Amino acid sequence: MLFERTLKDGQSDIQFNPKAEKISAAAKEMISVNCLKNTSFFVARNQVNVSLPIIDAAKERMRHQLMPVISPTMGLTSYAQRRTSENKELVDYIVKFLHEADFNVTDISSNVISKQLTDEAIKFLTEDNDDPDEVSSREMERIKKERTIKQVQTIFEHTVENNDGTEIYQMDKKYESTGTMRTFGIETAVYDALNSEAVLPIDELETSLHPMLLEKILFEYLKVHSRSQLIVTTHNDGLLDLLDDLIRKDSVWFTEKKKSGVTELYKLTDFRGINRLSSIREAYRNKRFGATMG
Repeated sequence: MLFERTLKDGQSDIQFNPKAEKISAAAKEMISVNCLKNTSFFVARNQVNVSLPIIDAAKERMRHQLMPVISPTMGLTSYAQRRTSENKELVDYIVKFLHEADFNVTDISSNVISKQLTDEAIKFLTEDNDDPDEVSSREMERIKKERTIKQVQTIFEHTVENNDGTEIYQMDKKYESTGTMRTFGIETAVYDALNSEAVLPIDELETSLHPMLLEKILFEYLKVHSRSQLIVTTHNDGLLDLLDDLIRKDSVWFTEKKKSGVTELYKLTDFRGINRLSSIREAYRNKRFGATMG
């Protein structure tokens, strides 16, 4: 722990770990005074001229190593297509995963193609576009000059066994299942997290995924030695049956919404006697840990 912030009578009380950071009483007091109830610690810290190298390094790591949260409704296809079009190792990684998960996918090709644009499309992209950040100024100039737009086309190769022997066929991404495309996107993000040692948050990881596929994603991630971190939320209580075999007990947290509307976050290991339980999942379903409906 680097520091701990608590509220006492509406005022911030900040305690620093003396083994990590050396800070004068005056600087500590100034940070506490600037750290109002609705102000983050880092905003208050930036208002005080003091050296906190360990905390500042941790902040920079979070800023650069924290990937965007993947929500249940987030479209990941464009991101995955772009990344696979430029990284053959990533393609091999995803194909291996999909093949082992019985998707019959034996290859993926993502290629950048150019499509001709009509005058109306060019006008929309370069003049009438309400979101100027969507198309860079350099890209706008290229579109006007070349009258084309670059798109990534992704084809999945499937290999199946039937009465005629081995059959190989190509399938455009639009014909793939939601589960396949969700896995395509999730595994692209997992690959990037592993290789950049980043933190990847995924909300409702089980969205559009078979329970066994969910387990495989976690299993394959945990097999790799990396300083990356995967933070996921899930409603799939079946993962509680995998404690100690796949997931450590101290990595499981619950959330429960109080009558006030505030969501409380607490960890499984806060409860005594969990090592004597024959089934953590059954105990959870019997409301021993809260965080259930009703």
